[in-house]
Amino acid sequence: MSVVLLNGDESFRHKILLKQNNIDHLFAQFVKLNNPFVKEQNIKKQTEVINSQWKKLKTQVFSHSAKATFTIQSNLLDQITDLIEYVADIIY
Repeated sequence: MSVVLLNGDESFRHKILLKQNNIDHLFAQFVKLNNPFVKEQNIKKQTEVINSQWKKLKTQVFSHSAKATFTIQSNLLDQITDLIEYVADIIY
């Protein structure tokens, strides 16, 4: 969505803000669900890094180029996937 906005379609700004709020909510749920595992230092550190990068991305999404935004989002998604896999390995 941000790529569409950055390419000139302002109608996506509101949709992006709604998605950002939804992601904030989902991230809070993720942290809550993984609370028993957060004591494990690697999970705590990864969660903090992801949250910090997400907050930074939210403030910059409208100012980066479409290519830069896509790259940042892709890197963040890779980190989230790594964290999910790590937590799954611990659980199972």
